[in-house]
Amino acid sequence: MRDPRETLSIPSDDLSMDQVHAAWLAAGACGDIETMRHLRAQHPSWENFHLTTLGASALHTAAWEGSLGIVELVLEAGQDPDTRDDGGLTPMMVAMLCHNVIVTRCVFQNGQVVRRNAVVDCRDEENELLDQVLAIFRLLLRHGADVNMRNQEGSAALHFAANGDALDVAKLLLDVGADIDVQDQDGKTPLHQSIHEGSLLVANLLVSRGAQIDLENEQGISPLTLSIQQRSTTMLQIILNQHHMVATAERRDFAAGVLLNAVECEAEEGVRVVVEGEYANVTACNAAGETALHRAITKRNPQLMELLISLDPAAQSLSATTVAGDTPAHYAARYGSSREMETLRNHLSRVFGDLRGLDPENNPFNATNNEGFTCLYFAEISGAPVDRRLEERDAIAQILLQHGARLFPSDCVVIRPISGQVVLHGQVRRGVALWVREASDEIHENDDDDDDEEIGAAEAQVSLPFFTW
Repeated sequence: MRDPRETLSIPSDDLSMDQVHAAWLAAGACGDIETMRHLRAQHPSWENFHLTTLGASALHTAAWEGSLGIVELVLEAGQDPDTRDDGGLTPMMVAMLCHNVIVTRCVFQNGQVVRRNAVVDCRDEENELLDQVLAIFRLLLRHGADVNMRNQEGSAALHFAANGDALDVAKLLLDVGADIDVQDQDGKTPLHQSIHEGSLLVANLLVSRGAQIDLENEQGISPLTLSIQQRSTTMLQIILNQHHMVATAERRDFAAGVLLNAVECEAEEGVRVVVEGEYANVTACNAAGETALHRAITKRNPQLMELLISLDPAAQSLSATTVAGDTPAHYAARYGSSREMETLRNHLSRVFGDLRGLDPENNPFNATNNEGFTCLYFAEISGAPVDRRLEERDAIAQILLQHGARLFPSDCVVIRPISGQVVLHGQVRRGVALWVREASDEIHENDDDDDDEEIGAAEAQVSLPFFTW
């Protein structure tokens, strides 16, 4: 940064315009306000006092250098405070950008150095820079600067303040009407920016001032989701502390929603923050009744399952049911792999003892959902993911069979109609039909629509006269 006390000799009044031009640039480069005032006074008709060099005006250069006197001089001479350079940057943005470039060498959070690329302590320099930026901002504002101007990428001054965690600058911008949720061309808000850069002070300010935490960028990522993905526990706590008592139509329990979001992102740190911080219980569920454990199973993440179960000393989540009546065991059979099923089996055995020694009715693997389906039925027949291999399905079935699982509830294998004949239950007939189809190797030759037609045809063949005795 130039020393404003560095001055040039006052140029002669008898100068050509090219010489005036050169003298103006030289004076501006060294912060020589007296020479610039003299040139301006001697050549009042000269219209190029705001001339650009390398795409930036004298105002931009002065804002970057922190030359408050030159900024004031050109503003009083009539220069537009929102003049853009070739990249669409305004003087406000340039002043903030200079600050950000310098503090990148030495980043502080809560007064502590968290990254330093220089060999000297630059806290004093950072404080001086912030005071300088604030002074330039106030001067620009007095001359009518628009705090919501955008550059070519759609970023506003508040984005730059968020990037550099400049708390006082962000406060000033918000106090004079900056749009707190302004989005750049990628849909990022200042809150997105502060979370991405780890700018805790500005993030806390924005959240406390009502910045939207659900406003998605072009990639469909909200600030809330970004804080979870970034694995920043402090950032997540900032949001939770402000919003965990808030209820909305879309999300009746905010903290529970954060917990489930953390599971979807497979962010163990976020799960710990929510549960260990007592923002939400680990058994919290979504509108479908799915708990965090249910969702972890669908993510096929045994490590996350272990964490959730460890955070549930009462083991309530092991037997929690969805609105459809599905337990975690149903989900492991339907959506998981043998790893998820084995993880669940280990913990069920810890709670219930040896599953093989239980009465069939008391074995958690024999629980039925609202449709009467068991875990083994799901594993072998109903609704398995299309990308699950037969070997994987069979491995799940083996775990279930080895620990006392039944394919059907004991009361639904046969039906005795008035005629006295014994007929197979609809579930059994459907199972036999599927096995017939699988044995004939036709399972790989039909699309989804054909599957339903084929099952219906097979069920017709496995008709009441065939299975009566």
